[in-house]
Amino acid sequence: MRVLHVIPSISVQHGGPSQAVRTLAKAAAVRGFRVDVVATSSGTPQEEKDSRRVWEYEEDGTTFRLFPNVPGTSWHFSLALSGWLFANAGRYDLLHVHAPFSYPALCACASARRAGVPYVYRTLGTLDPWCMHHGYWKKLPYYMALERRNLAHASAVHVTSLAEWRALADLGFGQKSVVIPHAIEQPIWGERHWHEGPLRLLFLGRLDPIKGLPLLFRALSLAQTGTIPEFALQIAGDGKAAYRAELEAHVAALGLGDTVRFLGFVSGESKVRALRETDVVVSPGYHENFGIAVVEAMAAGLPAIVSDGVALANEIEAADGGLVFPSGNVRRLASALRELLDREHWQRASDNARAFASGFSLEALGKDLVRAYRAAANEMP
Repeated sequence: MRVLHVIPSISVQHGGPSQAVRTLAKAAAVRGFRVDVVATSSGTPQEEKDSRRVWEYEEDGTTFRLFPNVPGTSWHFSLALSGWLFANAGRYDLLHVHAPFSYPALCACASARRAGVPYVYRTLGTLDPWCMHHGYWKKLPYYMALERRNLAHASAVHVTSLAEWRALADLGFGQKSVVIPHAIEQPIWGERHWHEGPLRLLFLGRLDPIKGLPLLFRALSLAQTGTIPEFALQIAGDGKAAYRAELEAHVAALGLGDTVRFLGFVSGESKVRALRETDVVVSPGYHENFGIAVVEAMAAGLPAIVSDGVALANEIEAADGGLVFPSGNVRRLASALRELLDREHWQRASDNARAFASGFSLEALGKDLVRAYRAAANEMP
């Protein structure tokens, strides 16, 4: 089976969705599928070299094609990409389309319908009530005019959690929605042991208001008691310069300059180092459709403190791999931070976190994809 993934960007700096498409492609490729990925070159090293050309290369058994787009817009408009899609969609047995409310997704769905090719639509949590409420004045008309049709003609809708499934069910698409959790590469980590000194916290993700970092800073200020430092927080991620400056000013205003350190974007060895030198991963956001970064950290033996806006919150709590607090509740977040100062509690959560993360394997993802792809190919609406 020939499968084509279409996503606005594969830049690692664009966060989990771009990272996940590589894992999805690899999971299918190792099971014998012929997999291609098309995207714009937005945010990639290729765009920095030449933003006007089409890039084509191989990676982990997958062919990637990156097309130029109009810079500075979130819609990722690209005539070159849409032209290629309409000319080539019919060569594939199935399209896996990612990211509603984007030009590449709109063209991918239209080209698949025109070519009579089934497609699986991955919604990335964008249709969750929280996300739809923010910017509803433009999202709702777009959804009614365009995205509802894309969903109606999809052979399957790919969601990654039960929380996301419920959002699609509320829109009337629960029957065709298939829960396929993301996978992470499973590195070999040694058993984690208690670290003497301040509890080392890590936030791993984009710098964006949805991530709730000001809540975390205020909770740290509340959780700290006495004069001996009890916490140290590293922020691993990047975003708009103006927002980072706003966060840094917030840290300074709270007197946390010696507690909080901004690392910028991390990957490769710098990311591994950050995970090794940390005790707890924290995800305080208002909405997180899955939480790949959290699962990666848990695989390294880090207990997780997450808001109930993180889609995997219930599963993490049930596995006793960390603590969950109500989204936006600073005092409950501060209390969770203090709970993991207990050595026995931390060690138990660390062991459980590793066990929990082991379930998100490439092999499990591959099995789910094969099942979903074959069903979608045979049941085109």
